[in-house]
Amino acid sequence: MAETKNKEFPMDVRAKAVAALLENEKKYPTRYAASRAIGAEFGCSSRTLLSWVAAAERSGDGVPSSEGDDAAALVAAAEQARESGDTKRALALFEKVLTVEPKHVQALTMLARLRRDAGDADGSAETYRQLLQVRPKSFEALRAVGEYELQRGHREAAFPLLRQAFEIKPTDARTCRNTARLALEFDDLALAENAFAGMEEGDRFSGLKSIAARRLARQEYASALETFTELLKIRPGDLQLSLGIARALRNLREFDKARAVMRIIGSGDSPSLEVLREHGALLEATGDAEGALEKYRRAQQLAPEDAGLASVIARCLAKSGKAADARAQWQDRLEKDPRSTEALKALAGLAEKDGDTTEALALYRRVLDVDPDDHAVRVHVARRYLAPEDGARAEEEFRKALAAGYRKSGALVGLGGVLERSGRLEEAASLYAEAIETGDTAPRLRLALAAVQSKLKRYEDAEASYRGVLAIEATSVAALGGLARTLVARGKPADAVEFFLRALKAEPDNSALRLALARAYRMAGQFPAAYLQCDLLALKSETRADAEHERALCLQAEGRHSESFRLRKGRG
Repeated sequence: MAETKNKEFPMDVRAKAVAALLENEKKYPTRYAASRAIGAEFGCSSRTLLSWVAAAERSGDGVPSSEGDDAAALVAAAEQARESGDTKRALALFEKVLTVEPKHVQALTMLARLRRDAGDADGSAETYRQLLQVRPKSFEALRAVGEYELQRGHREAAFPLLRQAFEIKPTDARTCRNTARLALEFDDLALAENAFAGMEEGDRFSGLKSIAARRLARQEYASALETFTELLKIRPGDLQLSLGIARALRNLREFDKARAVMRIIGSGDSPSLEVLREHGALLEATGDAEGALEKYRRAQQLAPEDAGLASVIARCLAKSGKAADARAQWQDRLEKDPRSTEALKALAGLAEKDGDTTEALALYRRVLDVDPDDHAVRVHVARRYLAPEDGARAEEEFRKALAAGYRKSGALVGLGGVLERSGRLEEAASLYAEAIETGDTAPRLRLALAAVQSKLKRYEDAEASYRGVLAIEATSVAALGGLARTLVARGKPADAVEFFLRALKAEPDNSALRLALARAYRMAGQFPAAYLQCDLLALKSETRADAEHERALCLQAEGRHSESFRLRKGRG
């Protein structure tokens, strides 16, 4: 065979030829014999191959020194070593590739796999992280690092990685399983449902059942009902699914349908605890407290220590007008568990109904001793008992709730009311506005804000607030009168007339509104209409003086000063 020059062979071919000779030379009597046979396989002479081998032995890594810094040659040699089972050498070569080309995808991938197979989980994960910096959408790397974090209990770190892996390859069973589990844990039900869809039938069914139960707990009744119904088609007669459907229908107030489902389930001679509870809940929801009580008591026979059943029985007793029995039930609960905030709040509510505010306040105080973070009770106490009498104490309680992050409408409005009564109007307005931003659409709240804005002479803002009330409740006399007075204050008496008239249509005997209307007519120069309102006011003895005073002002505004003077003198 004629000698062939080195330059005719790519560097990766040279590396593979060298690796083949070094691995197989023991099969031949001499290295020369091996070089002849193996060189023929690669199309080179024995002399050329032996020169390559000598260069590789000098470099110490199986790659000729002239090509020792070439990534392709190093990868070829590393792959040859890996295929032959020489893991240690393969690792060393892939590591060397990265010194030449740090972002070499194949080297990063194979190095991560080799480290994983060698039991170096930390090293493998770190290499996969390097791969993600080069290829952020690498499914293999995302799954590997996600599973690494999951195994170490770092669930929050694992979740976004596995979610991305699932989005890239939603058919991978292992990724589906891990993603679904974490999605349920982090309450991402849409993702969990998609992940369960890619799993085997049994796992998919149990997963979707868990999702439906979670939606029921989250009060997403329509979607829970849809999922339960679809699952029931797969497994007709499944009691848990039927009960889930009945609960969803009950909460959607589809009572007839819920009754039909419960009839299909049937109470029977010995119904289960869950069936009795759901039947009781349905009867309670439809106003049959006595019927519900009977079901709950039968359920309590199966679970005498169930605190939840004791609570619903007490609640039904109160609804049935058996306040004494309800109180006894809650007292019994409290004796068993003196720290039961549910029992304390229920007893406080019963005391309120009886008009025993001292007892109610004492019980609510006990609730806060047990659970200082129950800010709903704190706000209730501040509004119901403290605000009318002890503004400073009420303010303290409201501020405690708000400082703890309980920025709900009740706390905001309560503190706003205290501040308004103490003259701190700017802060009160700010709190009322924040309460509206929480989604509280109650007209009374917008009216309170509008009234404060008027006191602050922010008439443009007040007008907007009053109009906001009328958009919700078009016949609100308070809003109509408030808007009319605001328009007068803004120098628009003619515009105010319309709203005064609408308010008086709803309350024709409202003398304060009629007097304000007379003034608006006067300011708008509509004197005949103003005199008519004065005449109507003069018909009542209690408003006659106001009517004559307004009539005198109208005469003066018309320039009829002598008549105005005589009228005033006559009154004097």
